[in-house]
Amino acid sequence: YYKNGDLFQYLQKNYPINKIQIITIFKKILDIINYCHSRNIIHGDLKLENFVMDNNFYPVLIDFENSHRISKYQFLKNNILNISGTIGYISPECYLFKIGKCSDIWSLGCLLFYLNFGYSILGDYLDMNSNMIKINDWDILNLYMKYPKNCDKNLLDLLKKMLEPYPKKRIKLNEIFKHPYIDHFN
Repeated sequence: YYKNGDLFQYLQKNYPINKIQIITIFKKILDIINYCHSRNIIHGDLKLENFVMDNNFYPVLIDFENSHRISKYQFLKNNILNISGTIGYISPECYLFKIGKCSDIWSLGCLLFYLNFGYSILGDYLDMNSNMIKINDWDILNLYMKYPKNCDKNLLDLLKKMLEPYPKKRIKLNEIFKHPYIDHFN
């Protein structure tokens, strides 16, 4: 039990949070995912509600029910299991029953967007499509991802790289750590 609740609850109580807080929290999340990925573990359900806040208000990752261990460069073909994860955070390739480290990167991009703007980047698209991203819609997916006009240029660049619909083009975790939006406060 974590008396400070999860990151979603924290955001609901404290939104908007300042850029320094967002980056501090997000760097901690990146460290957690880097640890998992270094052990070839994909979480598979990264979302605000799966990060609880400890006594120092640092995020702690929970709910490994959808996690998978894979080889270093492998995509897990998940034909036996149902599509897992949470609508609004699930990467497009998961709808093809494939999941890899890049799938967690997509979810982190959705999470970073929510931390900054207080809503899901795919909200309108999800409402229009009965909460399902159709696997043949990857090319039009970007049309539904609306970025606020006042979005910081470094944040915008990072989000677009994390939310790249094609997994092979998506930014890697080690590149996120070096990105100007994240690295600016080092």
